[in-house]
Amino acid sequence: MKPITSVGSKIIFTVFLAFSMNSCNEGFYSREKKMKRVLLPANEVHQGWYFAAGDQVVIEGTINGDAYVAGGFVEVDGTINGDLLVAGGMVTVGGTVSDDIRAVGGTLQFNGKVGKNVSAAGGSVTIAKSAAINGSVLAACGNLEVVGTISRGAKIAAGDAGVSGTIKGNVDFAGGRFTALPGAKIGGNIEARVREKEHVEITEGTVLGTVKILTAERGQIRRILGYHAWRFWSKILWACSLLLTGLALIFVFPKQLIGIGSTIGHRPGTTLLWGIGGLILIPISFGVLFITIIGIPLGLLLLAIFLWLCYLSQLSLGVLVGHRLLGTEKKKGWNLFWGFAVGVLIVQALTFIPYVRFLVVVAGLVFGIGAILLVLKSEVRLRPAK
Repeated sequence: MKPITSVGSKIIFTVFLAFSMNSCNEGFYSREKKMKRVLLPANEVHQGWYFAAGDQVVIEGTINGDAYVAGGFVEVDGTINGDLLVAGGMVTVGGTVSDDIRAVGGTLQFNGKVGKNVSAAGGSVTIAKSAAINGSVLAACGNLEVVGTISRGAKIAAGDAGVSGTIKGNVDFAGGRFTALPGAKIGGNIEARVREKEHVEITEGTVLGTVKILTAERGQIRRILGYHAWRFWSKILWACSLLLTGLALIFVFPKQLIGIGSTIGHRPGTTLLWGIGGLILIPISFGVLFITIIGIPLGLLLLAIFLWLCYLSQLSLGVLVGHRLLGTEKKKGWNLFWGFAVGVLIVQALTFIPYVRFLVVVAGLVFGIGAILLVLKSEVRLRPAK
């Protein structure tokens, strides 16, 4: 199975360009505050990379190139002659994708044909009866249902996975429960890592290869989604800390928190420059202060502020995604928090993808620190006027 490899850098930059750029192609993005709907009509052919972001994105035409899509509701019924990278609350892919699919979202459903591999992370993932995936599947989700056909193997981390379709290769499963239902056809071997053997149910005649069950009692479960258990749970605690910090800021400094996401969305270039400048100049400043004994206390204070800025910067992409997907830029209180929470979870889900997590962290640092500095600058400039 081939997870995300050389296209890792392309993923993060293009997805966040789709979120943050106000106008990549005329008509793709609207500055209106009402619901944004992006449509590629059935009779239209787009040449080259395709970027789209909105509350609803519908692709019915043909794209001769890679597609990078983000939206609350995403529906692909056309043809993509390239890769599809998509993030959304509800994503349905019913057309034809000639190369790979990388998808992150709350609900993911694949109904069409995929020329190569599928990598999916979400709450619920469904490979419908009409789906035909010519490569492998890498899935991390709460619930997985395979009714269609996977021509190669599958690596699955899920709370519950059920197979009633066809998987022609090996199946590597880790999670809560795995079931091979009547009618399923698994051409290779099954290796399942579960808490108890009873959590693996294999209908007789559905597996051509061997079935190996590894249980926690035998000390076989050492990794979760490729991470050591302590590293995995530390990432979960990190995400929870971001949510709690965001919740506090939403009710104490809502204007400033909203401003961070808006600044990245409306001024990405300026934010990038300020972020790079901050990451270079601030460490130099407290480094110079550390040279003298008198400057050490001030240097320590500046270092603490810088570390706090680095932590807060990781909230920025979650705020941005919440603005773009759920329109939280004008919302307050709990309505603002739920959109922010969805954004943080999507961004954190991206950090589980190899070669992408580093770029997500770097993007958060650069754009986050840049946006925070610009917001602080705006606040300081407005205070004398008040």
